[in-house]
Amino acid sequence: MISAEAMDARLVKRADIILRLSNDLLLEINDLLDSAKFEANALILASTLFDLHDVMEHIRFTFASTAEAKNISFTVTVDPDIKSMVQGDAHYLSRVLKNLAGNAVKFTDVGKVEINLQLLEKIDDVYRIRFSVQDTGIGIPQELHQQIFEPFFQASAGAARRYGGTGLGMSLAKEVVTLMGSEIMVQSEPGTGSLFYFDVNLPVVVRAPQESADVAAVPVLCGKRVLIADDNATNLILIQELLEGDRHVVTVASSGEEALTLLNSQVFDVIFIDYNMGDMDGAQVFQIYQFGKLATAPVFFLTADTTATTSAKLQDIGAAGVLHKPITRDELRQAIAQACGEDGMPAQSRPTPSTQASLSATFTSISPQYLDLAVLEDLQTCSQRPGFFAEILRSATMDMERNCSALLEALAAKDITQIHDSAHALSGISVSVGAVRLASLASKLMRIDRWELRAAKEDYWTLEIAQATNRSVHDLRAILRDQTIMH
Repeated sequence: MISAEAMDARLVKRADIILRLSNDLLLEINDLLDSAKFEANALILASTLFDLHDVMEHIRFTFASTAEAKNISFTVTVDPDIKSMVQGDAHYLSRVLKNLAGNAVKFTDVGKVEINLQLLEKIDDVYRIRFSVQDTGIGIPQELHQQIFEPFFQASAGAARRYGGTGLGMSLAKEVVTLMGSEIMVQSEPGTGSLFYFDVNLPVVVRAPQESADVAAVPVLCGKRVLIADDNATNLILIQELLEGDRHVVTVASSGEEALTLLNSQVFDVIFIDYNMGDMDGAQVFQIYQFGKLATAPVFFLTADTTATTSAKLQDIGAAGVLHKPITRDELRQAIAQACGEDGMPAQSRPTPSTQASLSATFTSISPQYLDLAVLEDLQTCSQRPGFFAEILRSATMDMERNCSALLEALAAKDITQIHDSAHALSGISVSVGAVRLASLASKLMRIDRWELRAAKEDYWTLEIAQATNRSVHDLRAILRDQTIMH
């Protein structure tokens, strides 16, 4: 008779096999879909803010356990001169590296697999980076170096039977790298291993100043009736302050339902709606508003999602525009001028620059990996109202803790929809106050799929989010205490 313990062990093993096979199948389906998108000219690379160190850490966690099981070395190295965040499509860059690294681990039985990011040069605000994957595996004959990038190609029937796979991964990798303006190069011979590499240019993220240097380029209107709908208190405080600084009449709503009530009872000249609110999607609020009114005001969406897909979706349903967080005074002015025209433009003086000591000079112990003090210095100049900066910091810490708690609960439950929603909310507040590490992590979780979530090391995302939130909140509170003492 089989014991209960033995039966449980067999069930667990079978479940693990089923999950592994389903993950492999999902990856192959995604490859098929992405390949079809490319052939239909529908595969579009997004441009979002991300940290290359985070991408490579995710690659390491994805393959380290498989390499360890095969008793081969697996290392990931990032050039120490790559310090800044970059702009690009982290999702598809990760897909390319996963395909290359996955093949390297698959076809290597003895020795090592090395993933390396080398900074070739930095010209102006652009990194030129070489991504390379090298292994000591079976190698590839010279005459097959180009054929391996063809869809469904396998070097041999024996390899297909032994190692599995559709042969689509390398084809997709080549297509994505081509869209990035580069080409995958191959150096390999049978029995000596393989080296795959490609060089891409990635813009270094340069923080835009809170105000445009050219005052005349930004139209300034006043006295407009404006509604802001956002369930994030910090964003509401900041945007309301910026608009009231231009003497607009501002009404705020902290939920989609409250926004609809106000839209039903009042008339507005311009409306700003957060795309992702807890009780109702911002797009739903907009569509209900349009359906219930003969004459509607222009609606602009606020979002931390900078993908082209989201922008196109919102434009398609009739949005007047999309503003990406963090929201600046100049962006709000441009939106209002677009919606209301530029007649009657009054003279407008700029806020008096802050005379406070530089935060960067005062808080030397704060790590730039977690908090961009320059963003906070910009926030200090948003308003001359006493106590405004302290109010923003106080609200930000509460919002970050609340959204972090919701995200951790979603991760524990593996609720992918709630993970996306909570990560979006956390990303929005993080970018507004310069919590760069937390913003980067949340941005990834906004678009993570089930396969990537399962492939990550157990508790990886939970630990990373909790650590980044705790560190960011700790540093913000240190600045808040200093502000309280000064005032």
